[in-house]
Amino acid sequence: HDGKLKGGYISDVIAMNFKDNNNKMHSCVVKLENKNESKLSIMAQKLGLYEREYYFYENISKYINVSIPKFYSLLKDDNFNTIGIILENMNEYNSVIGLNLNDVSIDISLKIIENMAKLHTKFWNKNLKNIFPNLLKNNDKLFNPVWNDYINKNWNMFLEKWRYLLDEKQIKLGENIVKNFQRIQDNLSTSNLTLTHGDIKSLNIFYDKDKNYEPCFIDWQYIANGKGVQDLVFFLIESFDIKYTNKYFHILKNYYYKKLEENGVKDYSYEMFNNDYVNAVCYYPFFVGIWFGITPDEDLIDKNFPFFYIQKLFNFLEKNVEVNFVY
Repeated sequence: HDGKLKGGYISDVIAMNFKDNNNKMHSCVVKLENKNESKLSIMAQKLGLYEREYYFYENISKYINVSIPKFYSLLKDDNFNTIGIILENMNEYNSVIGLNLNDVSIDISLKIIENMAKLHTKFWNKNLKNIFPNLLKNNDKLFNPVWNDYINKNWNMFLEKWRYLLDEKQIKLGENIVKNFQRIQDNLSTSNLTLTHGDIKSLNIFYDKDKNYEPCFIDWQYIANGKGVQDLVFFLIESFDIKYTNKYFHILKNYYYKKLEENGVKDYSYEMFNNDYVNAVCYYPFFVGIWFGITPDEDLIDKNFPFFYIQKLFNFLEKNVEVNFVY
């Protein structure tokens, strides 16, 4: 079909229909690599976002125990390089994407958390490096020492631009994270690991109205062999306004831990969980804050995103992390 359903710094999504050999029509989307070069697209390449999502759909998606779009195939160019993915078109269902979770029943957020814990439990403490060799840990060479170097190099630039939004306690928290970033990476790469989606937020979820808003998770570019709680904290920061994050995070945090227990996770004390939670808050969400915080406005699709995200991030840090937390 002409026109894009979605266009961004990572991918362009285009609707497509095709008939199979039985003359059955299929409604799909083609998710294509965005070839327009910008600082964000360059970072997407450095993060391996295309390759990670291709790997997920081709090798892991068949084992996923939560709702995801049906995967048809990878799309190749004439030289057999992968340039995109063909997936079912979720817009064909009675569903909606990106509900404003501030305005709807908390039951929908609880359902997301329940599915999140279900996904993590299935892959919990499995030998994922052996099963899926290209599923990377947080301290594998794609991220280490690259992320630590990036954070240390750009912290002062970030602080110069955004200091007016932050109080002294928040700045001290940031400085402590920068100083300990590599240790945080290592902590999130040892014991009690699982498959993580990496970017769970309401904008990456289709909600099925016919199934009481059952979530269907999309956009698997950020998969990793990490801590399940990483998905939890990013969801909490990204999916709510500050007012509702502060109101809900205790409920949703404890509900997630309870669901892990109910699904059979053992030998994972609440103290271990809480330490992982704190490390997770200080890792990818903090990296995203620095990344988007120093990206020039002309390279941003949503120029207001850094302003609101940085406030949510540092509010969440202040509520969940002690200034002198020992990593």
